[in-house]
Amino acid sequence: MPANRFNGFTDYGVGIGLRIPHYQHILSRKPVVDWFEIISENYMVDGGRPLEVLDQILEQYKVVQHGVSMYFGSVDPLSREHLKRLKQLVRRTRTPWLSDHLCWGSVDGRYTHDLLPMPYTWEAVEVTAQKIRQVQDFAEVPVVVENVSSYAEFHASEMTEWEFLTEVVERADCGILLDVNNIYVSSKNHSFDPFTYLNSVPAHRVAQIHIAGHSKFEKYILDTHDHPVLPAVWRLYARAIERCGPTATLLEWDDNIPSFEEVHAVMHPLTRGETMPRRRRDGASNRREADAIIRPNDRLTSFERLEIYNRQYWFRLYSCFEEDFPGLQAILGRAKFDGLMRAYLTDCPSESFSLRNLGSRLDAWFDQHPEFLQPHPVLARDMARLEWAHIEAFDSEERPRLSAENLAAIDEDSTLHLQPYLRVLALSYPVDDLLLQVRNEDGSSASSTNNASSTRKRHHVRHVAALAPKAIHLAVHRLENSVWYKPLSPEEFQLLSALLAGQTLGGAIDLALKASPLPEDQHPAFLQDAFANWAMLGWFTT
Repeated sequence: MPANRFNGFTDYGVGIGLRIPHYQHILSRKPVVDWFEIISENYMVDGGRPLEVLDQILEQYKVVQHGVSMYFGSVDPLSREHLKRLKQLVRRTRTPWLSDHLCWGSVDGRYTHDLLPMPYTWEAVEVTAQKIRQVQDFAEVPVVVENVSSYAEFHASEMTEWEFLTEVVERADCGILLDVNNIYVSSKNHSFDPFTYLNSVPAHRVAQIHIAGHSKFEKYILDTHDHPVLPAVWRLYARAIERCGPTATLLEWDDNIPSFEEVHAVMHPLTRGETMPRRRRDGASNRREADAIIRPNDRLTSFERLEIYNRQYWFRLYSCFEEDFPGLQAILGRAKFDGLMRAYLTDCPSESFSLRNLGSRLDAWFDQHPEFLQPHPVLARDMARLEWAHIEAFDSEERPRLSAENLAAIDEDSTLHLQPYLRVLALSYPVDDLLLQVRNEDGSSASSTNNASSTRKRHHVRHVAALAPKAIHLAVHRLENSVWYKPLSPEEFQLLSALLAGQTLGGAIDLALKASPLPEDQHPAFLQDAFANWAMLGWFTT
C-alpha cells in the first residue's frame, strides 16, 4: 500500500526490544537487527551507562521510542519534567515516531506504573485526545498510541474499545501502535471477536505493530510477554498486515478500573496472602466499590477483576524495590524485608514517572519507622544509604571536567564544584564489600518493563550474619560509567562534604583539618595528593 505519514517507514521491518541483559551481546557481536525499540523512561536520565549504551546503539542502529508512563487518559496535567526529558531524548534518538499507551495510571501526583484500562466514554475521548495533541505538539514528532490488554470493563462505558480507539486517534490526529496480542488477550477476557476489533481499526493510521506471547490462567489470560506467540495471534497479525500493508513490527519478549478518581482501589496494600483486602483502612468495602464501577463476567466477579490490577501494581513495585535494595534484604532477611517494603510503599507511593526514584524517600522514612530495621538498625540503615547512593551515582549527570589551567587558578576564596554523581558517606559498618558480594551473587540489575506481572518475581536472598562494626568513609562515584566505592580518610570526607555543601576552598580546608590528628607539617602533602587524585578521577567540574 502507499505509505502515509503514519505508515511511512515500511523499510523498518522487524525490530527487537533493547533490554539491559542484551547490552553486552549487542555491543560485542553487532547482530543484524532492523531496529531497536527502547523504553523511553529507562533513558530519561542525566548520564551514566544507560545513555552511553544508547549512544553506541545509535551509531549502528535505528531506534524507536516506546513510553510506559505518559498516561494520556489520566486527568492530572501532563508532567512538564516528563515532557522536557522526553523531548531531549527524542532529539538524541531521532525516533521517527513516539509511542505510548492508550490508558491511564496516575492521579493526584501518584503513579501506579501500570497500564490501567479506560472507561470508554465521550468525556474520556476528549481528555485523552487533548493530551495526545499536547504531547505531539511539544515533542514535535508523530505520536502513536497502543491498545492495551485489559482485565476489567466499566459500567460507565458508552462504546466498544475499538470505537473508542478510533474516536481518540481521529480527534487527536495521531497514529496507532497496534498490539495484536493485546487484542487477543482482551477478546478472551471480555468475550468479543478479535477480528471484529481488528477489522474496525483505521488501518491508514497504523504506524507499528506489536506481537507477543501471553499466559493463560483458569479464568483469564494475562499479557506477560514470556511465552511464544500462539498461532491464533499469528493469524491476527497476518490479517493486520493484509489490512495495513508492510508495517514496522516488534516481537515483545521481556520477562513486565475504577473511575479517574478511584486509583486508591488499585493501590490498596496486599494481604499477607498477596490478595486484595476486602475492606479499606477506613472500613469501607472494596468489594462494594468494585461492584459499583467494574462489570463482572461469567468467570470473574467485579472484585476479582479489580484484584488482578491490584496484584500487578504491588508485584511490579516489589520486584523493583528488591532489585534496588538487595543488600538491605540480605541483612534483614526475606520476611522482615517484606514487612518493611509493604509498609514503606504504602506510606510512600511512587510520585515519579520513573521507577528509578522508588526508594528516594526511604532514608527519611526510617526516621519515623526505625522498628523496621531491627535487630540491626545501624547496619541496615548504613546499607540502605549506600544502595541509594549507588543508584544516584549510576545515572546522575556528568559535567565537563575542570581543566588543569582553571584548577591552577583557584584560590582559597574560590568555590569548587563537584560532579553531580558524587556522594560521600560516613558509615558505622563496612557495608561496601558486603554489597558487592550480594550484588555479584544476586546478579541484580536495574530495569523497567511495561509488562503485567502474573506472579511476584522472587530473587535469591543471601542472609547475612551480623557484621562487626567499623567506622568507614566512602566516596560513591562513577568512572567510565561504572559505580565505584572509594575509601576516604576522615579528613578527605570532611573536605569533600564541605565542598559539596558550598564552602569556599579555604573554608573547606579549615573544617577538614582543624580537628585532624594529622601533623600540621603533613597538611600540604595531604592536600596535594587528595586534589591530584580527585582531579584525575574527574570530580572537579565547571
